Amino acid sequence: MANSFDESLLKKYFLYNYECWVCGKNHNNVFHHICGREEEGNSSILNAAPVANEECHLWIHPVLCMNENKKLLLKKTMKYLLEQGYSFNEVDKKFIEKHSRFYEDILREDTTRRGNET
Repeated sequence: MANSFDESLLKKYFLYNYECWVCGKNHNNVFHHICGREEEGNSSILNAAPVANEECHLWIHPVLCMNENKKLLLKKTMKYLLEQGYSFNEVDKKFIEKHSRFYEDILREDTTRRGNET
């Protein structure tokens, strides 16, 4: 199945990342589409999660598609990309707007966590 992500962005930002975001081991070999691939705008690199296809993707795919897991993967992807100096493009901005419910939850949880640390 063809990958809908911009290959140049994947190479630029994930070339030296070997971690599978499901198990944490250094053996990723595909990118999971966190919020699916069919919908318009889901080609954003923010929708990409590096995973090990055989071990951690195919057999657990229905679990990865649960909203709580989508939120965890979206948060990890955004954090990782920002740490790499990534700047959002128009496709990303539309993706964030389309999936704002996840990002609002992420921001709310992070704000609450930071408030509890003080």
